[in-house]
Amino acid sequence: MLTRCKDISEETTDGTMNGEKTTTQNRIDCTPSVYFCATMWHETETEMTQLLESIFRVDYNQHLQKKHEIDVCKRRQGYKNEDSYKFEVHIFFDDAFKDGKGKRGIIVNEYVTKLEKAVSDTAKVVYNGFELEKVKKYETPYGARFVWDLLREDAKLVVHLKDKKRIRNRKRWSQVMYLYYLLSFKMTEFKKLHSKDHEEDLKKLMIDISANTFILALDGDVDFKPEAVTLLLDRMKKDPLVGAACGRIHPIGSGPMVWYQKFEYAISHWLQKATEHVFGCVLCSPGCFSLFRGSALIADNVMKTYTRIAKKAEQYVQYDQGEDRWLCTLLLKQGYRVEYCAASDALTFAPEGFYEFYNQRRRWAPSTMANILDLLMDGNTVRKNNQNFSRPYIFYHLFLFISSILTPGTIFLLIIGAILTAFPAIEPWLALLINGLPIAIFIISIFLAKEDTQLLLAAIFSTIYSLVMLVVLIGLLKEGIESQFCSVTTVFFCFVAGVFLVAAILHPMEMSCILHGVLYFLAVPSMSMLLIFYSVGNMHRVTWGTRENNSQKGDDPSHSVRKRSLGQTCSIGDWCRNILCLNERTDSPVEHNITDGASKSPNKDNGTENDNKINNTDDKSKTSKETWKHNQYQKTTKRVKARRQEQKVSRGKSKGKTFLRNVNN
Repeated sequence: MLTRCKDISEETTDGTMNGEKTTTQNRIDCTPSVYFCATMWHETETEMTQLLESIFRVDYNQHLQKKHEIDVCKRRQGYKNEDSYKFEVHIFFDDAFKDGKGKRGIIVNEYVTKLEKAVSDTAKVVYNGFELEKVKKYETPYGARFVWDLLREDAKLVVHLKDKKRIRNRKRWSQVMYLYYLLSFKMTEFKKLHSKDHEEDLKKLMIDISANTFILALDGDVDFKPEAVTLLLDRMKKDPLVGAACGRIHPIGSGPMVWYQKFEYAISHWLQKATEHVFGCVLCSPGCFSLFRGSALIADNVMKTYTRIAKKAEQYVQYDQGEDRWLCTLLLKQGYRVEYCAASDALTFAPEGFYEFYNQRRRWAPSTMANILDLLMDGNTVRKNNQNFSRPYIFYHLFLFISSILTPGTIFLLIIGAILTAFPAIEPWLALLINGLPIAIFIISIFLAKEDTQLLLAAIFSTIYSLVMLVVLIGLLKEGIESQFCSVTTVFFCFVAGVFLVAAILHPMEMSCILHGVLYFLAVPSMSMLLIFYSVGNMHRVTWGTRENNSQKGDDPSHSVRKRSLGQTCSIGDWCRNILCLNERTDSPVEHNITDGASKSPNKDNGTENDNKINNTDDKSKTSKETWKHNQYQKTTKRVKARRQEQKVSRGKSKGKTFLRNVNN
């Protein structure tokens, strides 16, 4: 708020302007302000670099826009560049610190170290050699804060490092943190600065400020161009009742799972989001790239309700498993509209592994159903408050909701029917048994087996069903040729394929996504049947499921090595590693320390103490405790190496030596 408003005439006690008293509205020129708010946790260096490149591109673009506005104002007084806006960047980093505290400061984890390095390296590339000023580091009640001054004079990059011992962790609470900081705290500070103004004028000004303040919600791996933000901002300017706007999301990555998601995202935007936008309004604005209006967020029953703590089972599903959809549900109930802009493109990394994909959809599927059910149960109230909701539109979503419930059973019966159609010689009871046995095994495993076992079975059965669908496809083509494409099954299949083909033709820039439709067809049983069973059976799991590493599961690398050396663990994985991986591990845990501002260490740059700033300590100066840990780790590694050598010698005297020689040959 404070960075967005600029005095255009000096304030006088009894000053007048054209015979009227000077008011707050006359003195302050309010221009759009966009706060880029990204949440991070365990992003890779590539993902961090992708987000930072997008931010620096916007900064460079706005620097040029502001410079152009100043140049034109010299010739045309009162000129205002509509594409120029003020902005700040805030990145909220979850679980940014290691356990414990160093002798001279706080210990940040390796992800923060990567981010700090990526900021300077990426800025130098985007700005063509221009380097940012040195980062300013501050200690805060919630952890720490890193601040960089960007190219544009009034723009800053602020990284908020959250300590999970001081403040709530996870993405939704990071969003609550920046909503209250940017829309509540700064608003209160602005009121204090203008407390002497007339109450009615100040109230009107605050309404205008909140209506022209926008929050761009970002994920830590999103890639976008400045034009994408401008297009969303233009949508907001057209209608004050637009509470949120989203663009076209393109998944990137490599592998079959990403190919599947490219087609899935494409038809979702081509058909479903476009239908919602025209028929009523969009129900979900994805949290990876969405623009929210400040006045809509601070409205009654929106931001305050968003801070609720989940206590019941359905609240855990609705609140924490799909926070972006729940926030949009609150906006819709309050009467605001969520719009879709197909020209605003953003790229984000999609899960490349089968397990990671299933865990992501395990969160999304129940959350989507819970939020839609919430809207349907309050359908009459929503229809009265929101002019975009009509009875046909509510009936449309009711039809989709019922269809989603019936989808697994429908797919099950369709597979049986397709098998009977493609292979008439097979008896119906045998087709039912062939299709029902894997489903029964998978459902039993959901209740009895561990999550990893469930995912393994899902992967195996998905592969089997893909082969079945391939055989069914060949059978359907054979039937269509024999019936000269006049059978009911062939007509229905061609109709569905034709819908996708027409949609792809209408989007020529994205037509390549249609090529992955074959993979989408083969994965229908897995994604529309097995995935639903897995999601329903694991609704009690509230973990994120993606970007988790060993540290999140309580595994310390040095502790694991020590346990293996003492013979406390024995598994097939360890046995294979002992046989095939005989190289000594050379990487060691590196701690990145940042000193506390309250420490009594002098600042070598200026020779003075700074109680607020926290600086990096010298990596070479290790405490006695750290040295002892390092020595213990080296001793443990040597013992492991010696034991592996002994095992290698003993295996060489056994029959295993002949087996390994045959394998190598």
